[in-house]
Parts: sequence; structure tokens; C-alpha cells
Amino acid sequence: MRSQDDPAFLPPLLAALAKRETDLTSSGFAQGLGTLAYLARNEEKKDAARQFLLGRLNDQERTVQLAAIRALGALGDAQAIAALQTFANAAKGAPGQAAAERAVTDLRAGRKPVDDFKNLRQEFLDLQKTSRDLRKELDDLKARSPKPEAPRRSPARRDWGNPRMWVGCGPRGAGRARRQPRITNSSRRRLHLPESDLRCS
Repeated sequence: MRSQDDPAFLPPLLAALAKRETDLTSSGFAQGLGTLAYLARNEEKKDAARQFLLGRLNDQERTVQLAAIRALGALGDAQAIAALQTFANAAKGAPGQAAAERAVTDLRAGRKPVDDFKNLRQEFLDLQKTSRDLRKELDDLKARSPKPEAPRRSPARRDWGNPRMWVGCGPRGAGRARRQPRITNSSRRRLHLPESDLRCS
């Protein structure tokens, strides 16, 4: 079957492996997994073979587990990388670690350039969308923030109780008067302001 390399054997082989799994020896079943991956390697749709092999990654028989890992690497389906990566990230010497690491390397190397370009383009589009969302959130935050008020200038304080604010002369009237408010007699008496302090010579 393997030597003929005919994908027409895929459905009956898959059915036989699923039905007679308990009847076959570990080595015989493991050989069947390898043949399954080999026949499906060039198929466009590999979902059935991939799912069947993924279901044997945690098989208690180490021979079957290793065969499933190797078969997924030979299948050439990049969708199996995530599951294989779990075994590849295990400690060195762990069961299936080295085989999974080789399988992941083979799958990544076998990716088509067009697939890589599609993935890169999608990542770029996702990054653009994230950038637009962040910019919109920042604009909304700025719009909701209250604008700071301009500081108010306090009016100059003038001490009208100081006679020098009323006239621009010295204590005895040297200089020219700038302001000459109207002072009543009662205000002059209250401020004890001599009449001479309000006149400039």
C-alpha cells in the first residue's frame, strides 16, 4: 500500500485503523499511522488524518505515541504544530521530546511562502486595527477631560487709607498730584489727615 502511494487507500486504511486498533500489535498499529501520514501528505484536505493522529499523541504505548508524533511531522500539516510544541517544550530526555522537536522543525520548514505571507499580512492588519482602537480611545479621553481654565488676574490692591495714594507728592507736597479724590470733612477727621498733606506746592 505504501509503495503504491495511492491516496485512494486513505479511507479504508483510516477505517481499518480505527476499527482494529485493539486487535493490532503496538508496532503494527504504529506502522499503520506512518502509512496513513505518508498517503495523506500531498492531499489538500488532511483534517481526518490529522485528527486521528492527534488523538494518539497521549497513547499509553510509547511506541504508538512516538509513531503518532513522527506521522504528524510527515503529514506536513502546520495545524499540528501547536499540539506538537507541547511535547517539544518538555524537558530534554522526556518521552517524545526529541521526536516532537524534529516534527515541529520539519513542519515549519515545509510551510509554503504564500502561507507565511498571508500570516504576516494578517498580523499587520491586526496591528493596524489595534493602533486605530488605541488612538480612538485616546481621542475620546481627551474629549471628556475638562479644559483647564486660564488663571484670573487679581485686580491691583490700592490702599486708599494711605494719603500717598491720593496725591503724587511727598509728605509735604513735592511733585504733581496724580489723583485727587473728593475728601469730605468727616473723612478727613476720621483719617486724622492734616489739610497740608492734600496739597502740593
